[in-house]
Amino acid sequence: MHRTFRLTEASDTQCEITPATAAWLNSLGHASARPLANGQFLVNPGNVCGIFGNGDATFEVAPKTTVRNLLELVLYARTGLSWDPGTVQVEHDSVPLLMAGYLDQVVTEALSAGVLKGYVAVDETSRYMRGRLRFEDQLARRFMQPYPLEVQTTDLSPNIAENQILAAALQAMLRVVVSEMDKRAEREVMVGRLRRSVAKLGPQTPIHGRIPTWTRTVRNRHYWEALAVAELILEGEGQALAVGSREGAGVIIQTWRIYEAAVARAMAEKTDPALDTVSAQYVEPLASNRADRTIRPDIVARYPHGQLLVMDTKFKDKEPQQADLYQSITYSRVLGVEEVVLLYAGERDPAHPVRYVIRQPEHFAGTPRESRCVVTVEYLNLDQDLDGIKRDVWELVDKYDTAGASPE
Repeated sequence: MHRTFRLTEASDTQCEITPATAAWLNSLGHASARPLANGQFLVNPGNVCGIFGNGDATFEVAPKTTVRNLLELVLYARTGLSWDPGTVQVEHDSVPLLMAGYLDQVVTEALSAGVLKGYVAVDETSRYMRGRLRFEDQLARRFMQPYPLEVQTTDLSPNIAENQILAAALQAMLRVVVSEMDKRAEREVMVGRLRRSVAKLGPQTPIHGRIPTWTRTVRNRHYWEALAVAELILEGEGQALAVGSREGAGVIIQTWRIYEAAVARAMAEKTDPALDTVSAQYVEPLASNRADRTIRPDIVARYPHGQLLVMDTKFKDKEPQQADLYQSITYSRVLGVEEVVLLYAGERDPAHPVRYVIRQPEHFAGTPRESRCVVTVEYLNLDQDLDGIKRDVWELVDKYDTAGASPE
């Protein structure tokens, strides 16, 4: 019998699932299922939220923070925009229905002024010369013939990258909502809303594989929020979802990526004093003779006086694991900094240490000496508004500026 389990991101939940489903979860890469003595399994979905499943079970995963806060972080991390508190509505307790409802809401708002149009090149065969003659096609297909002509014209069309992305995301969420086992009235209402939004966009070229690129301009500014959510859904699409004999598309959000991007953007927006550079997913060679050996701190910021702030964002446990400490030592040695900051999402637990001083014996010119790496654990509370999150990030930047305020 098919069952639906409601989980919380990065948290263990006891579930009555089959060994085959447990093996499938362990194969996903982000989830885990550990057997218990009572025959059940302790399931942890990892740092994702959304919906995924196989033919035996469906897993709805709620984020650690509130869904509203997560979606606000999504918008800020991708566009730098903030929500208008008066227009945002979060109505559903079901994760897929909530995601679908928010997508439909921002798409509806984007289309309220009409469907965005752009100039697209159209290749056609014509008896009259208009636009530009396609010489190669003309020679290949109509050699020595005066007509018809192979021409390329430019037409104003709604079939552009922005609308293609919105349509693909709506279709993806439509498949997820339709695949839900729970036949509640809310689901049927949501299906109708999504289909109406798809109809408003009209026929669009389907997206296969890579998401089309588009450029933020004043002309498409009213689309920014909708495109931020749509791209997030398309990036997480493809996680298998099967319900009985039907197959759908699961959608997951990798929350750790959103967290990292939001922190990096907040650091880049800091003023008084501003940082010289903020690099997310910073890449530094680990070996001079091997290009494939690198380190990748989540964020490396450079102060105006040259000091580096090396930070790894952690959207998982509330204290460093052994691998995190080893990783920090490598950052310290390669980048030449004494201190590395681990920024965890959540509130500080007084029972856990917040500073690790790791001493490393080494030899220099035949003389033994000792170096050290300081790993400092900081916490960022995401259960607050965006202004509060940015303010806390800016205070952290000031705290680790040795030319200004020194860390306690």
